[in-house]
Amino acid sequence: MGRNRSRKTSETTKKQSTLIKARGIDELVQRLLKVETELNANIPTTLWISDLHGEGDRFKSILRGRFGVLYQTCREALPNTFTTDKIQYLVRIIRQQQYIVDKDIRMDTQDVILCLVQILKYKLTNARYNVDEILMPEFRETISRLLAGLVVPNPIFEEEIISSRLITHLCHGIRNVLLDRIQVLGDVFDRGPQPDKIIRFLSSSPYRRIVDYVFGNHDILWMGAASGNRSLIAEAMRITCRYDHFEFMERLDFDISVLESFATSTYPADRVTGNFKAKTEKGRSMEKALAMI
Repeated sequence: MGRNRSRKTSETTKKQSTLIKARGIDELVQRLLKVETELNANIPTTLWISDLHGEGDRFKSILRGRFGVLYQTCREALPNTFTTDKIQYLVRIIRQQQYIVDKDIRMDTQDVILCLVQILKYKLTNARYNVDEILMPEFRETISRLLAGLVVPNPIFEEEIISSRLITHLCHGIRNVLLDRIQVLGDVFDRGPQPDKIIRFLSSSPYRRIVDYVFGNHDILWMGAASGNRSLIAEAMRITCRYDHFEFMERLDFDISVLESFATSTYPADRVTGNFKAKTEKGRSMEKALAMI
């Protein structure tokens, strides 16, 4: 009896030990799978930019440069079996937002659609975007179903007009999510003629949800002017006149007619001396007047 009990106890201990080891292995496997998922997940892409100084067109050019990450995004999102030529072909489609016939690549619209869905799905992984925010209404439901791996009607792939439109919408969505964050590190305002253009652009959808601002001294100057501080209003206008950006003030509905009349009569441009950089006579007179104020 004693031997049987000892044998049973030993077998029970072995079973418990085996169960503990199995649980440990399962936990380790789960942790490894989690690490693998995190490694394979989309790494957020952030554009850091500073000292825009009101150069709206230059800013748009820089923002268009986000397509420098487009090739890398496609490479990461698609299988390793995809050749460089095929990746570049898809990059061209996304940039032009339309289906392109290429005899060497030989991808039909269905192939392109499925690839674009895979790229978009990759970019949406671990991102803050809501599908409803980045997709236009026409194909929002269809693209949502494709992203979820659900069946869509055959005409989506077979009808040329429909498939071409869907490709355009997918490209639009991918372009919208190429950047996960935009960090603006100060000085949207200063000597450039279009700070308002930059603000409006970054405030538009879908950018307004991904932009973070760190205000610079020139931004704070204009914030103070907008709040009604008279000395800061004069200083903001002086800087604007210094670079002859009168169209900017007109866009802000500034009536500068009284100031212009006072400045040109009190400080004629031919008598203005000192470090005044305005190139127009009106600008030099107004810069001088605002400096004296």
